[in-house]
Parts: sequence; C-alpha cells; structure tokens
Amino acid sequence: VTHLSVAVPNADLPALNNSPSFAVGVCEVLKSYVAAGMRFVVNVGNEPLAPWYNGVYHSILSACVTNMINAISAAGLVGAVKVTVPFQLGVLSKSWPPSAGQFASQHAAVIAAVAQQLVANQSSFDCNIYPYFAL
Repeated sequence: VTHLSVAVPNADLPALNNSPSFAVGVCEVLKSYVAAGMRFVVNVGNEPLAPWYNGVYHSILSACVTNMINAISAAGLVGAVKVTVPFQLGVLSKSWPPSAGQFASQHAAVIAAVAQQLVANQSSFDCNIYPYFAL
C-alpha cells in the first residue's frame, strides 16, 4: 500500500480551525510514512456542509483547509500529501447535465474558496456520489 486517504473527523474541525498546531500534529504523524515512500490525501472532514450538521462547519471550512495546506508546506510534505474535502452531493443544486452543474447558493462561496485552494495545491475536488440512492 503506497497511497492512503486519512481524515480529520468533522468533530475535530473546530480544533483545526482554531489551532494551526493541530494540522502540524497531523503532519508529524504522516512524516515517517512519507519518508518510507507512502503518499496521502488528508480529508478535511467528511461531508461537512451536509444539512444534518446545520451549518456548523460552514464558516470554518476554508480556514481548516488553509491550516492543513500551510502545515503540509511547513513540514516539507508538498507533493507527498494532498488535501481535499469530501463534499456531499447535496451541495449541488443542479447536476444534470454535468456541463450545467451548479452549487447550491448557500454553499457557493465556501466551495469556491475551498476549490481555489485545492486547485492552487494540485489537489482533487471530491464529491461523494451514492448511485444506489437513485434506485
């Protein structure tokens, strides 16, 4: 196994937002594995904008991503460790056809801010799609 995805749980997002040292701690855990040749994607939360969280992570999500990216850079892990946010499909207000896709207006600004950071750091934009819900 050389490529793994690890996550900062949603419950830890306030700590990641309030303390850049939280992100440094995540990087410290990954360093020895990176030195052994492994590569990682750090998921900042899991579907943090989903409606069942009642907007609790909306205002801090972009800062959490920033703190994680900055810690990765400071630790010298750029290229070996990427960052993403696995969004819930519900962040889309329109998904068909894909060329006409739109984010829900209440999430558009935060998603744009996160997406800019992901693009700048050559990370992927992730959206969890559960096709069995369509059955």
